[in-house]
Amino acid sequence: MMAVLSAFDKAFDLAVVKHAEQVDKRGRPYMGHVLAVLRETRASAPAGLDIELLGVAALLHDIVEDTDVTLTQIRKGFGPEVAEIVDHLTRRSGETYTGYVTRAASHPAARIVKLADNTVNSIDPPTGSLAKRYAKARSVLLAAGPLD
Repeated sequence: MMAVLSAFDKAFDLAVVKHAEQVDKRGRPYMGHVLAVLRETRASAPAGLDIELLGVAALLHDIVEDTDVTLTQIRKGFGPEVAEIVDHLTRRSGETYTGYVTRAASHPAARIVKLADNTVNSIDPPTGSLAKRYAKARSVLLAAGPLD
């Protein structure tokens, strides 16, 4: 008998495969960043929200932007709700960083994941323009209102 994978398991497997050869700015396996965002998303999610949905979105938060996976594939594999969140977490070609963060902040679930991503990105203290960029992003995300 074949086991049916949950959406979370499918997202985890896809992230592992697609981010396998990628490294972060410090040369570490990129999947470490993805898992750190997942942990932070779960830790910071307000009570009552669908933690499975947020976990899937956290695992896939960079997949369209950084790999050959498309939003159409996400929609087919994970449904329209996950695709919508991932779309809000994907910076579009020609989009300013502030415009992208503002768009992410406009979707409640995407905002939670993007705040988690911002927190993780700020753990190893960025300097200079990157520090200013993350601080501005955090203020835009928090200004969107309470997390609920």
